[in-house]
Order: sequence, then structure tokens, then C-alpha cells
Amino acid sequence: MQPKSIIYLLLVNFVLLALVPAHSLAYEELWWNDDWSFKQEVSIPIDTSTDIAKYQPIDVHIEFTNPCWTKNENEHSIRVIFQNGEDLKELESQIYDLEYIDDSRIKACSLVFLIPEEANAREQYYIYYDDFEKSVPNYSNHIDIEESSYFLEPIPGYSFESRFYKILEEGYIVYAVVQEGEFMGYKTSQHITKLKENTTEVLPKNGELFASFDFRYYYGQELFDYSSTSQRLVSKEKLVDGNLMISCRIISRSKKDDVQTTTIYKYYYCPTRNKRIHTHVKHETLRELKVANDVNTDGTYARLQCGGIKSTSLQDLNFGEILPYLHLFNEMDRISEYPLDPDPDYIPDDPAIRVLSTEDDVDLGKKAWASFDEGLSGISHSLILGSTKVIQSGQDERDGIQVNAYEIDFPHLPGLEGNTATFEFGRNSYEHGTDKDLIIPKGFVVEFDAEFFSSQTGGYSILQEETDIFQSLVNIKPSNGEEFSEDDEETDTYSLTVFAHFGATIPFGSGLSVLTGMNFSYLNAEVFKEGEFICSGSAGRLSINPLPSLDEASLIGQIVATFPVFDWKNLSFFKKITFQNLESGKYLVKIYRENPFFGKERKYIGFKIVDVKENTKTHVFCRSEGSVCISVVDNSNREVKGAEVLLLKDDVVITKSVTDDRGQALIKAPCSIIDRYDLKILYNGFVIYEERIKLGSIGKVVPIKKSIEIERYNFKLEVVDAWGLHSAIELNPVFA
Repeated sequence: MQPKSIIYLLLVNFVLLALVPAHSLAYEELWWNDDWSFKQEVSIPIDTSTDIAKYQPIDVHIEFTNPCWTKNENEHSIRVIFQNGEDLKELESQIYDLEYIDDSRIKACSLVFLIPEEANAREQYYIYYDDFEKSVPNYSNHIDIEESSYFLEPIPGYSFESRFYKILEEGYIVYAVVQEGEFMGYKTSQHITKLKENTTEVLPKNGELFASFDFRYYYGQELFDYSSTSQRLVSKEKLVDGNLMISCRIISRSKKDDVQTTTIYKYYYCPTRNKRIHTHVKHETLRELKVANDVNTDGTYARLQCGGIKSTSLQDLNFGEILPYLHLFNEMDRISEYPLDPDPDYIPDDPAIRVLSTEDDVDLGKKAWASFDEGLSGISHSLILGSTKVIQSGQDERDGIQVNAYEIDFPHLPGLEGNTATFEFGRNSYEHGTDKDLIIPKGFVVEFDAEFFSSQTGGYSILQEETDIFQSLVNIKPSNGEEFSEDDEETDTYSLTVFAHFGATIPFGSGLSVLTGMNFSYLNAEVFKEGEFICSGSAGRLSINPLPSLDEASLIGQIVATFPVFDWKNLSFFKKITFQNLESGKYLVKIYRENPFFGKERKYIGFKIVDVKENTKTHVFCRSEGSVCISVVDNSNREVKGAEVLLLKDDVVITKSVTDDRGQALIKAPCSIIDRYDLKILYNGFVIYEERIKLGSIGKVVPIKKSIEIERYNFKLEVVDAWGLHSAIELNPVFA
């Protein structure tokens, strides 16, 4: 090599070296903890400096370059370190899908952590691990997944029921993923209900809206002439129950056994008001399907429905609203807007009012999203797809996602009205200038990733960024395996029939309330287990057949028209209701008089504690409602807010309340001249007062008053180390 060339190369290297900041080289040498031997960098494919990027979940498969000490998902050496300049911070993390070398070492796993609030797009993320045993990480458990169910029968013979996985975050229920159920005549497997903020019970009245990932097509022209994988549960399984992510799998089929859906649901902890749940969906046809002419639901993959039910007489059936707009990102790379009617007209012959039909030929663009929303800002609920290329197999099928949308007023009765808006993502079955494809071949397979996303403030303007992030992160997610095992063996269940006595009401009160829109009194039974609501229904002597339309009838005509509705063959001498599918255990049955003759509030007039070990019948004798007014103050005569007031019978809580800003709580229960209740008051988990009381006949006229004074003091705790210095980490003392 010529001397000039050598000098030239030396000058170039010198210039390049001068361009590298000295501190960046030093950052490479930073080491979080000398007790850990190895580290690997995790690349993040998104811009983390934006607000919407904060707390986005990173779910990635990791292959270790060295053996990693790991006994299980909780005992391991893996730590995720956020490095921003010279700042090093350990992030909460979670591992799953471990690939073992031996009993205590792994070669790979899947890893979950969240983008921290401090992220600015200049940071780096490292995994530290070791091949020898390390202390167990002590992270808080932010989320849980539990199986639950509800059964409501507000009108005898008409039920709302669901078995589901409830997803809890910091103690509140965020989503309910339905295994199987029925709502207003429709089956509901593969549905996800988004619950209102701070919800503690899964009930229709606590729902905001739902998304569904069943495959559906119409084979006829009538309202229920459809086949859908929402109709029959095949299997269910909890896959992961971690501190940052939970997942479950549901496999379902149609009633015709012609199509099957397998969906994996994943929820990641998100400490913001934005909520998102991810799904991986696979639809497959088991034989050739023929779609009816002139229908729009001709093979849908997913849908979102907002709206709800309004009832003037049944308060628990009031929920939901239609948002003002539908927005979507179309194949022309533009955002389309469609105004919605919050109170659509009722059209008896064809209830569905089309917002978008198949013939409109509206397809999603590459940024595949659609939303119901309030506009540029405010509330928005959306479905986002990882890609519009979803077809895995299917002869002569056109790839892409076509959008249908409609509004409907159904059912439409004087006392019960359902107003909903729905958009559907489905087959690209039609293009202008071609015939509509009405044949879905056997072996047609669709597979895609989706996100059900809700924002309380971002409107639809936030969805472009959210879609970019979701579509980028989908590419680094671990693959979804095909192997599965069925859930635990089915638990034996039993029926509970409740007979209610001495509870005077208007005959057929619940049915008449719905049919006429007037407030007739009726008895409602509610069942609880260990304080959790299980099911409820109105007790009556008759069940009800399908409801007629009474739009044009007079009041007399409406009442006369109700008589053929009642199931006279199963007339009962006593008011009763039967609850099915209850697991063995101790239950509390409460009886309420709804729409009472005097006063506006329901009356708590009876209860029974029942031990269910077989099909069981029990009798509840109703009495007048009484009340106790509790006032709690401290030794400085200050009102005590947040004290929990319990009324117990045989160690079972039959009613409870919490003191308000004035330190007062009102509890109500059935009166009795014989039975006594145990009154117990708790504050910050400590019992501060106990007394046995009798709620006699006076309590039904004037509330019994109890004034309680407690001793309450301030307590200051200061924690320092051996050198008198305060701790550098956050401490959370617990009193017990």
C-alpha cells in the first residue's frame, strides 16, 4: 500500500472517531449490576417519544446467547433495564413460553414489558441475565383473569346470560371475554365487552360496547337466518396469567358445524385511561358455504357494536349509547366520515338502516382501522388490524377487508327499546363492475391480528399513531402455536328454584312493564356467592312467549294483546324462579319489590341463605323493609368517611354500605320481630364497632339511628438506612 493511502486512511479513521461522542462510548460500558454476567439489547421498532407510545406493551421472543438461569415464570435471573444516557432503571417485566435446556436453565422465552413514561426515543433496552441462581424479582401483580358468569331474567322466560373470562386491572374489571352466552336472542361466544371505568360487576348495565370476532354469514332473509361461530363453544383455556399480561384461547363453531373460529386474547397492563386488548384470530370453513342473495353479512371476520337498551321500567336494562360518527381509513388512504343517528327509526319490515352496504364497495386501507367516536377529540372505540392481507387459503377468494355498517332499532316495545350501530370487517366479496361472490369455499382460512382500542379523550385523531404502533409491534410478537389442551374438567352444576311468599305485586308486573312502558310492581330475586353477584330474575307465576309488536295499539289493546304471550301451561301457584348451572356452595338469595306501590326506590323485603349441593328448592317469606342510619365520628368530632358498614346473618353479609362525606351510611334489610342481625363497622380493614341489633316493625317507619365514636390519630413513619439516609426506592408500608 502506498504511503499516501496509509496517511489517507489514518486521517479518515481519526475524523470518524472524532465524530463519535465520548460519552456514547462510555454508555456502552455501563453495567447495571456486577452480579449479573450477561446482557442483550432489545430493539424497539417504534418512536417512543410520542404520548401514545407511553405504556405500549413490548411482547417479544428472546433467544439467549448464553444459558439463562430460570426455574419457572416467577423464579429467574431475567431483568429488563431501561438505559437513557447514564440513567439505568429496572422495568417490571414478565416471561412466559419457556424453552428449557435443563431443569434450571432456558435457551429462549417470550418477554413482556411496557415502554416507560420517561422514554424519549434516545433510550436503549437491555435484558440482563445470568447462568447462576439470582434473587426472585418482586413485581406487583397488576392484572388477573378469572372465570365468572351472570344470568338475568328481567321477564320470566326471557334471559340474558353469559359465561366469560373477566379481566381485572388493579381490582377493577376492564373487559369480559365471552365463552358462551345469549343476549336478546343472539349467541355471544367470541364477544368482548368493554366495561365502564371502575366497574366491579359484569352486568349489561356496566357495559360500554362490545367487539366480536366470530365468523358470520346469512343463508336466508330473516333476522335469525345466519350461521355464526358465536353459537357454540368448543373449548376454552387460560394460557398465561402474569403480572403484566394475561391471555386465553376460545374455540367455537356455528350451530350448523360449517365454520370454526380460534381466537387468542391478550390483555396488557395499561395504567392510563386508554385501553386496548389484542387478539389473534383464525377462521376456517369446514364445508362450502352459500350466502343468500341481497344480504350484506356475507362472511364477516370481526365487528364493533355501540348503543344499547333503554327501558322506562327496568332500570338494570338501561345502558349504552350510539356515538355521533363512524370513521375509517379507506383504500384511497383517506379518512371517511359517516354521521350516525343516535335514535334510529324503527322499520318493522327491515329494521337495519344501512350506513354502508356491500354495493358501496368500501375497503380498508393499509392503516386498517375503523371507529365509533365523538369526532377529532373525545371518546373513540375502534378496531385496528395488523394487515389487510388476511387470507391464508381459499380458492378464487379476493384478499382485503370490506366494511359494512348499519343502525337498528330492535326490539321496539313501549317499555323496551334497543338502539345499536354496528360496523363489520368482512370478505372482499364485491368490486364495482363484477358480480357479488356468494360462495365461500371449503378450506377457506382467514388469519389476522387485531386490537380493540378505546380512548376517552383522543377521538379518531389518535388512531393513525395507534395503528402505526400496533402494526409495527405485531411484527415482533411471538408466534401463536397451534397446540392446545382443553380446560379443566367441567364442574358439576345444579339448579336452584326460589319460591317467594307474601310479596304482593301487580300480576305479570315485569312483562306488563316492558310491553306497555308503565311501572308495574314485580318481585326480583338476586343470587350472590361470597359477596359476588351471580344471577337475577323476576319471580312470577308464568313465563312468557315471544313478545308481539304493540306500536299502534291503545293502552287497552296493549294489555289485551299480552295474554297470548303468557305460558299458561306452566302456571305456578306461587311466584317462583329457577336458576340453572350453579356450582356447589353457599348462596345468598335476596328478594326485592321493584316499582313499589309507595316510593320510588326498590324495597329489600326478603332473603335466604341456601347451601346448594344438589338441585335445590327453597322458600323465602317476604317482610317489610326496615333501615338503620349509622353516623361515625372520631375523637375530634370529625366525620369519618369510608367506614364500611355490614349487616350479617349467620356470618353472611346480607347488606352493606359505606359512610359518606358526612360520616353517614344507610343500610336496609327486611324487618323481623324475632331474628337479630350482627352490625359490624370496619375502618381501614379494622373492626371498630360490633353490636347485635333487631330490626323490628318501628324500623320500617323510622330508620333506627346509631351514633358511633372512634379514636383516630395521625401516624408518621420515617424509614432510614444504617447511615441515616432515606431509601432510594419506593417503599409501601402495610398495616395489619
